[in-house]
Amino acid sequence: MKDKVTKLKPVFPDKNKEGTITAANASKLNDGACLLLLMSELALNEHGITPEFEIIGWADAESLPVDFNISPTSSAKKAL
Repeated sequence: MKDKVTKLKPVFPDKNKEGTITAANASKLNDGACLLLLMSELALNEHGITPEFEIIGWADAESLPVDFNISPTSSAKKAL
C-alpha cells in the first residue's frame, strides 16, 4: 500500500506540475479554515476592542479515528 500512496499524482498541481494534495491525504469532507482570537477583558479594554462574541461554555469529545467526523456533534451536545 505504501508504494501506491507515494506514486499518487497531486490533485491540485501548481505551475510546476507539483503539489502536495493527493487522494491519499485529502480529507473526505470539505476542509475549512477558521480564526479565533481569544483575549482577556483587560486586553480588550487596553486595546479598545469591542468583542463580537463571548464564550460561555465549551466541551471536548473524542471518537475512534474512523468516526472523526462525529466528534464535533458529541462535544456540542456536551456543551449544551
